[in-house]
Amino acid sequence: MLCKCGCGQEIEWKSFHKYYGTPEYIHGHSGVLRKGAKGLKGEDNPSWTGGKIKIICDFCNSIFFDWKSQNKKYCSLECRNESYVGKFSPLKGKKNPKLAGENNPNWKPKIKLVCEQCENNFEVCLSYAKLNPKFCCYECKVIYQTGKHLGKPRNGIHKHCLICNKEFYVCKSSIRINHCSRICAHKSLIGRIPDNKGKSFDEYYGEEKSFLLRKQISATLQGININKWTRFTGFDPYTLDFNEQFKENVRERDDRCCVLCIKTEEENDKKLDIHHIDYNKLNSFVQNCVSLCKNCHPKTLINRKQWKLFFQSLLKERYNYEYTEDQKMILDFQLEGEKNVHI
Repeated sequence: MLCKCGCGQEIEWKSFHKYYGTPEYIHGHSGVLRKGAKGLKGEDNPSWTGGKIKIICDFCNSIFFDWKSQNKKYCSLECRNESYVGKFSPLKGKKNPKLAGENNPNWKPKIKLVCEQCENNFEVCLSYAKLNPKFCCYECKVIYQTGKHLGKPRNGIHKHCLICNKEFYVCKSSIRINHCSRICAHKSLIGRIPDNKGKSFDEYYGEEKSFLLRKQISATLQGININKWTRFTGFDPYTLDFNEQFKENVRERDDRCCVLCIKTEEENDKKLDIHHIDYNKLNSFVQNCVSLCKNCHPKTLINRKQWKLFFQSLLKERYNYEYTEDQKMILDFQLEGEKNVHI
């Protein structure tokens, strides 16, 4: 197959042509026609379609030439604009006067109100009147809220700053503010001693309120609702089995490293803490205890259910301990008439 550009060269067939078809031009020869090479202009070009055609303007009846693909009807932009005059309705893009105002079947009269700032009358539609507007414009609203109307504040008072003694205005909702700016408010805190410094909950809040606060904190740490709270578990005594020898056995099992951050006892500057997985001090078993450093142990006070599941899965993977689906331990020793003990 010969190239259609007129060069006389034959197109080399390649394997991918059977999927996409054989091209009409050799690569790079299709631009020869657009560049207008010698011997390929006008009628000599194989893609010649007849050139420009004669067209008569629809408005001024003058003759002009243009390409057939353009589909032009007018010789210039002025003729096209002049031909559009009077073709469209004068109401195009405007409201129909026959349906404007009271002539509209959906017409609802506006409501007259009085501005609380300038005391001028203004009208609002019925849908906006349901919001109970008080001002005719945004400027009146700002003047009223900042207390600049008529020199007399209606909702607030004028106060003097405790630091710079500057007079400023505050609204009724901010009547407790005693400083004119944040800078003065920060200056007032320099050297100030907090009211609760050195005081216990009972001394600062009172016995009843302090008990409710400690109760709420205890329920949050235990991960239960405050209505299901029964007692403070932090003061429960340990069993006699939870002695120094038991703690050393747990630390030796964990290679004297924190199971979370792998920090050694030397880096911890003290012996590792022994943490009860189910937060029950009566269950002092090896399957229920892990070694933690002084930084990781406080992290386990909250989200207790997640920590319990995490430590049980960790010990199960490391030491092949067994736990039930409801996160109870399966101990190794057996009692009379029972195969395993679930705690």
